[in-house]
Amino acid sequence: MERARLGISVRDALKLEAFDGVEVVAGAGGLDSLIFHINVMEVPDILDWVREGELLFTTLYSLRDKPQEQVELIPRLAEKKLAGLAIKPKRYIDEIPSEALELADKHSFPILQLPPKTAFAALMEPLLQEILDFQTDLLHRSELAHNALLDVVLRGGSLEDLARQLSQLVNCQIVVLNRDFQSLTEEPPDLHQWLEHNRPRKDYRRLNKFNGQCPGILVPLMAGGSRLGFILAMAKSGDFSVLDEITLERGGTVAALEMMNARTVQEVERRYRNEFLVELVEGAFSDDVARQRASINGWHLQDEMRVFMYRFEDFRNQSQKDKLLQFLQENFCKRCISGELGRDVLVVTPVDHDLAEFSSRNIEAMERAAQSRLVIGVGRDSTSIRDIKYSFRQARGAVKTAMIVRGLGTVVHYNQLGVYRLLEEMRGKPELQAYIQDNLQVLLDYDKENNTELVKTLQRYYEFGGNLKQVARELFVHYNTVVYRVERIEKLLNVSLSNPRQRLSLEVAVRALEMTRDKR
Repeated sequence: MERARLGISVRDALKLEAFDGVEVVAGAGGLDSLIFHINVMEVPDILDWVREGELLFTTLYSLRDKPQEQVELIPRLAEKKLAGLAIKPKRYIDEIPSEALELADKHSFPILQLPPKTAFAALMEPLLQEILDFQTDLLHRSELAHNALLDVVLRGGSLEDLARQLSQLVNCQIVVLNRDFQSLTEEPPDLHQWLEHNRPRKDYRRLNKFNGQCPGILVPLMAGGSRLGFILAMAKSGDFSVLDEITLERGGTVAALEMMNARTVQEVERRYRNEFLVELVEGAFSDDVARQRASINGWHLQDEMRVFMYRFEDFRNQSQKDKLLQFLQENFCKRCISGELGRDVLVVTPVDHDLAEFSSRNIEAMERAAQSRLVIGVGRDSTSIRDIKYSFRQARGAVKTAMIVRGLGTVVHYNQLGVYRLLEEMRGKPELQAYIQDNLQVLLDYDKENNTELVKTLQRYYEFGGNLKQVARELFVHYNTVVYRVERIEKLLNVSLSNPRQRLSLEVAVRALEMTRDKR
């Protein structure tokens, strides 16, 4: 007897011995409707008391003199999604109105005609027992399946092992996906092409047939209100039974717990790696201790290493760093020393691993993975493990400077910074601030008091190599306005921009001002 979900179909109920002699007089198209509950109609306002999935027994006594209401009852019960209506005629009504039968056919709402001498209890008791037996058996078998799945986890099994056990229980192909629909277990061919056309719109739903043959079910893996991924089940033949669906839901719960456990372990490992990485770039270890600590993580340290810093323009959450690190590990070097420092990603590589060239070629792909524009700073090669701290400081300085003078989507080597290397070394020191004040404070005060843009004009002057036409275009002002501003700058500062020494001295002050204003 085929059963579905937590009830039995009207069709299956008719196969019970107690239902011998019961006739389907209308609505045969709805015989697969499920019976979850049983009720008896004794009052005319029965609609206030019925529930979805009920099989309603009645003699129509309360409507015996109201044939039109008998007819109107059918679509209203169908609208309430009852499983069907079992009528015992002859005692209070001679026959079921033909209009009611026509409406039942129209709505595929089963009407069962009971033999006149049949007692309702003779049908209701075995039907209730059948539903109860089915639900009890289903509960027992689902518990066995749940225990089998838990046993996999308790024995230290992986998601692959869990998928294999679930596949045996449900007799279908199982794939565990992360929340980005990437496979975490073995997958069938063409899976992702198929998923592109079957992304879920709900938390739990049936999918179109896989490869044009078998139906699929996608079960979300939820934990703490967060979606960790999905279980995709693809039937090998036929459709899923109710036990299959319950087992898949149980499997989803167990898989979510396993993923949360794995995430916790990964978080501990990540914290440990990050602590080591921070201490490494701060020079906290001797060479021997650093090598020993690195080997615990499967990392190999050598004297000549190079530090890379990846900075996000738009950092929002941890997953951005995770995805960038994943991209680097999958596409460049799985065993590179990598981790996080605040909002930045750090990578320490041997000098013969040309991560700089790789980053330059793949900057757009990395930005897509990180979901943010990036700036990448590269330190100089270390000559010993303890000197890695200098490469780190240089990479950090390259990033800070690049954010000011190079812009986003760039890879900047510390060796390429020119005068900015000196300014970076002086950042935050009172001598640099005093130099800025000596050379630019007059302009800064003048701009503030007169709401002018002389400092900005001077910055663009150096940016475009003294080309006043380009400066005018950049500032959206007339060429003569720029000429006037330059003359005003020379007069206020008592300098001549045609004098190489004075021009250089002033440019250094402008570049220093840009760096001190940057807060990143």
